[in-house]
Amino acid sequence: MVGVGSIISTHPLSDLLVNSLTSTPCVNVRKNAKVKVVTGMLAQYLETFTDSVVVRDGTKPIGVIGGREIIQGVYKNPSSDFFEMNMVENITDRRLNVVKSDTSLKELVSLWKAVGR
Repeated sequence: MVGVGSIISTHPLSDLLVNSLTSTPCVNVRKNAKVKVVTGMLAQYLETFTDSVVVRDGTKPIGVIGGREIIQGVYKNPSSDFFEMNMVENITDRRLNVVKSDTSLKELVSLWKAVGR
């Protein structure tokens, strides 16, 4: 557990998120879902500060999709076809950050900065 006077950023995530690190399911979508499905999911999770959804191939995570990918797609194809005809895997950001229980908060923030999420 995190002690008084210690620098939080150096502690592993398992100390900071004792119960939720491995027990909280992530928001995810299958790679062959239509873009309109993930857009609806993102709208529902907006209040929770969820800015992206994990994309999976079966049970394997393969990337993420969020507002950035949706906006870029709409910019390229400003019609309902973008939402109806495109599959999630076509616009997925494949730079998936995988963290472990011994990853420190500082390392996680660095990962997020590297991919802009």
